Amino acid sequence: MKRYRPETAVWHWDRSWQRFEEKDMCVAIPGTVKEIIDERYVYVDFSGNIVKAASGLVDVKTGDRVLVHAGCIIQTVSEEEAQEIEEIFRELGEQ
Repeated sequence: MKRYRPETAVWHWDRSWQRFEEKDMCVAIPGTVKEIIDERYVYVDFSGNIVKAASGLVDVKTGDRVLVHAGCIIQTVSEEEAQEIEEIFRELGEQ
């Protein structure tokens, strides 16, 4: 197995270490917290798609706009920020 310096490697979906390339990036999607399940999980609405997401890293409440990456809420955002990100995704989808 290849070994990479920690700052140049990422844990890949297939459970192996992969070299991080400069062109690689992760994307967080904006959604709206619809329901609190418990202290660790909530339901988030992504344009009508309701998904269970881990909320253990960020304190959230129903109605909050949040960014979700890999099933984890990584931060809350303002309504304006969420709309701006959604617009960028719409523009990318039109290309």
